[in-house]
Amino acid sequence: MKQHKKNLLKIERVIRSMARLVTGKGKYETITEEVSLDLKWLYPKLLNEYKVLCLTYKLVKCRNIKVFMDYYKRTSDTHSYPATSGNRLSINYPFKGNYGFGTFHYRSISFWNNLPKKIEEIKSYANFKIMLKQNLLKRQLRIHNGNF
Repeated sequence: MKQHKKNLLKIERVIRSMARLVTGKGKYETITEEVSLDLKWLYPKLLNEYKVLCLTYKLVKCRNIKVFMDYYKRTSDTHSYPATSGNRLSINYPFKGNYGFGTFHYRSISFWNNLPKKIEEIKSYANFKIMLKQNLLKRQLRIHNGNF
């Protein structure tokens, strides 16, 4: 796990260096606002989340590939009683140890369930991508400015 975080930091440094090259900023000047607002680049962790959510959108909303028709289940499908989280995706298997938490299935469901409702309910894939990227860029700016 430590190596994974080190690699993410190395990639982020490369992105920052490329942004400085493109924008003409100096080595010791802050670059996060230019990366997020002007260039609209995502750092590796949020770029991964973006890609996972784009694929998840296709699997959840399009449902035109038979193999993946039952890949995701809603909470309302697994419980017979009404719940406030009935429209959320359900993780319907127990994990032993930490193995399951790194799978695409678990990560895609946890990312999807943390999406704002207005983004989750978008009907068009193109609009979904635009709104999702705007949301992630705002979050990236908040994280790097210390306003979690």
